Amino acid sequence: MAEKLSQASVKRERTAFQRRPSMFEKAAFSHVLKERLKEGNHEVIHTRQPNIDEDGNEIALDSKDVVMIRPTFGKVKYANTYKMEADRKFQVHLVKRKAYQILKDNLENIQYDPDLSARLCVSLADAIMAAVKDIGFDRYKYIVRVFIVEKKNQGTKIVSRFIWDDQRDNWVGVSFERHSFISTAIIYALYFE
Repeated sequence: MAEKLSQASVKRERTAFQRRPSMFEKAAFSHVLKERLKEGNHEVIHTRQPNIDEDGNEIALDSKDVVMIRPTFGKVKYANTYKMEADRKFQVHLVKRKAYQILKDNLENIQYDPDLSARLCVSLADAIMAAVKDIGFDRYKYIVRVFIVEKKNQGTKIVSRFIWDDQRDNWVGVSFERHSFISTAIIYALYFE
């Protein structure tokens, strides 16, 4: 009989540990709050804060529990806007003027050098990309390609193929010519929903 009582008490203890803690139990309050806010963007911090009297002095005799809720800055989820058009559309004439000015400023006093041309193309593409982004067209991604070709009585043909939306995507081609070379910059603006 005593063995059956001890088994029953063990069973009661197991069920007591499996019981969900109540939010109104002081010891379980922070645990319950953490569980409820686990899916949200908040962090629950349980600290002990000492009592302070009116003069700002700390009273060491008694302390109270404080639960702080601090928002965490994880990945923000945005709702769909269902916008199919940009607020500020890509304007060819602004980009053409800006790209030509960059080519002119950087290449005006340069002679053609094959070793310098590769590095110059990369730096010009970066400068044009930054200038186009500064104009501030909404919802566009850009591709900038710059070519510097030596003049030697030859023809040059630059070809690009894309699958794109004729209504929203656009491109700009700008050329700058000197006596020893021709520079061409092509800027593609691809609408990004």
